Amino acid sequence: MLSAIHDTRLGMNVIKDAVALDSSRSIMMTRTRLFLGVITALNTIAATWVVAASMASDGWTFKAVLIIPLFALLFGLVAFSFWMASLGLVRRLLASRSMGETKPRFKRSKHGSQIKTAILVPVYNESPTDVIAGVIAMRRSLLELGGSAAFEFFILSDTTKESVWKEEERLWAKAIDSDNTNVSIFYRRRPENIGRKSGNLEDFCVRWGQQYEYMIVLDADSLMDAATMQAMVDRMNAKPRLGILQVPPVPINRLTLFARLQQFAASVYGPTFTEGLKAWASTESNYWGHNAIIRVEPFMQHCGLPILPGKAPLGGEILSHDFVEAALMLRANWDVELANDLGGSYEECPTNLLDFAVRDQRWCQGNMQHARLVFSEGFHPTSRFHMAMGVLSYLASPLWLAFMMLTLWIVSDNYWSKEPIDKESWFTRNGPAVVFAMTMVMLVLPKLWGWVETVSSRERRRTQGGGLRLMASILIESLVSCLMAPAMMVFHTRFVFNTLRGRKITWNSQNRDESQLSWSTAWKNFGVLSVVGMIVSGVVLFSGVQSLWWFLPISLGWAATMPLAIVSSRVSVGRYLQRWKLLLIPEETNPPTVLLYKQIARSLLESLAENETNAGAKIVAPHYIHSDKPSSNLEMN
Repeated sequence: MLSAIHDTRLGMNVIKDAVALDSSRSIMMTRTRLFLGVITALNTIAATWVVAASMASDGWTFKAVLIIPLFALLFGLVAFSFWMASLGLVRRLLASRSMGETKPRFKRSKHGSQIKTAILVPVYNESPTDVIAGVIAMRRSLLELGGSAAFEFFILSDTTKESVWKEEERLWAKAIDSDNTNVSIFYRRRPENIGRKSGNLEDFCVRWGQQYEYMIVLDADSLMDAATMQAMVDRMNAKPRLGILQVPPVPINRLTLFARLQQFAASVYGPTFTEGLKAWASTESNYWGHNAIIRVEPFMQHCGLPILPGKAPLGGEILSHDFVEAALMLRANWDVELANDLGGSYEECPTNLLDFAVRDQRWCQGNMQHARLVFSEGFHPTSRFHMAMGVLSYLASPLWLAFMMLTLWIVSDNYWSKEPIDKESWFTRNGPAVVFAMTMVMLVLPKLWGWVETVSSRERRRTQGGGLRLMASILIESLVSCLMAPAMMVFHTRFVFNTLRGRKITWNSQNRDESQLSWSTAWKNFGVLSVVGMIVSGVVLFSGVQSLWWFLPISLGWAATMPLAIVSSRVSVGRYLQRWKLLLIPEETNPPTVLLYKQIARSLLESLAENETNAGAKIVAPHYIHSDKPSSNLEMN
């Protein structure tokens, strides 16, 4: 009796502590949002006032009235991003000072080994060798950690090419023939690709979801360390209301200049942005579609995707499912959190500008659908904000282009106008320059924040080449980004207008090879823009109109698009900078163990295929869909 009373009191204390913690987090989230909202608003109001005063000094026109609200919206996006990164820097510096340079420790809970977790690897016409090698690597990482019986892999194939899915099955058979472990690897291929990736996951949930408490959703190119996976499970166990836990994936394992620029930017600038986002979103965060753990039961109950009314691309099946699934989870009163403190979560990125643009076109079409969901009934205000920001991430490009065209129009009118202009007006002479300088500072400073945060850690500073090389790398990345940004603005503008006029695209598999662009391919895709950029740059330079020189960074960026696309796609350029310890990321200096395991597994699979081909062996794809039959043909030890 006394024991029961004691247990009851203990349980009540635990509940009280949990309530107090939730209340404290809610207060902190409210304060953070209030701070970011107020400082962003004040910053935007001040900049807009300068622009409005400059316009007023030359007389109000229809163009001036149009440009002010447009500027306020665009500058507000820049200001919000800047202050979020600044908040992230402060939080990370304070955390590193209080915790030292110790890395997060992953301690498995006593209940962790009892929780069945499915690790899902959806594939669609991907390289079978890369996919199976990644699964083998993660399995070995789990075996070394211990308690691996709690995890089971599912390779969920939507592959449509017969030669590819037969190779998937053949390599999967090799993997399970070598399986002397209790970590099962299951394979299932759908004969029809209904609903794309979201339909693939739905099919898993309907068939096998009830057997698992959690599912870790990966992409075909994802890698995740076993300690990270176990830590994700432990965190879900510790937070019964946590529905989705997203671990930010770090891009690794690519060598072209274009890819290494992305990897470096994510490594140096990403932590401050994600820390600020975590502080702002708290338990109302977002889901990025992969490298996340999901509580299966509420996902099955509440995250079924609706069919949007109307025709594609803005109607029909929802393409970018992740934001919507997070919104549905929040609507059902489940938490969604960002675990940017865990690490050990990896992916690969496009290796050239063309592949990057193709991927962005798919994402643009998916995100534009979210505009129809922003005002849908029942969604949490934070979910509406997430979806609105996703839409604006692409709408910002045509809006910036419209802003620049209006500005160019106004400058040209003032230059050619015969009416006298108030030469003594401070706003007329200096207002636009002040706003331009302010915008550039707010775009560049977060890169400096990344440098400050990186060099504050002795280990990260060492693995990224040291403070001076790190600064040189930031200058290289900033220069290339500035040159590429005008081209991406044009591409995104075209993507948005194509989507709005009803032109849908096919969601094919992503090119994950180190593809180097030829001159003919670059000319076909970027030649017109480069020629236009050269013409516009010549007009600006030889016109003698100094007030038009602000347009040169944009026109020169357009002119540089084709040669820059070619050079940045070269592996040789990326390797050259790597030898000089430029654009380094920690995963290049100290490769994660799971990546080394993948490289070993890939080599073994390739050598087995070569041996079988040389021996004239007849390869027969297995007809079963599940197995964990042990054998020892493929050794990973």
